[in-house]
Amino acid sequence: MTAGFPVVITRWQRDPRNEVKVQLTEYLGHPLIEARVYWQASEGDTRPSKNGLTIGVRHLPALISALTAAESKARSLNLIEG
Repeated sequence: MTAGFPVVITRWQRDPRNEVKVQLTEYLGHPLIEARVYWQASEGDTRPSKNGLTIGVRHLPALISALTAAESKARSLNLIEG
């Protein structure tokens, strides 16, 4: 992996044993954006689960557009506040 990767953008606690992590990473020289659930191992470290999304960063504008539309729709349906 190239020096400097992964770059953690944000993380939040999904529940007591799992956290969601959004990070920039790479695979075989291809830059990626990843949003993945990590679980707490018994040794105390976190490990990636199969639950998540990893796509090329070139798709990031389309993903942002889709998530923005999803947020707007969820608000209009009163699924989230604001």
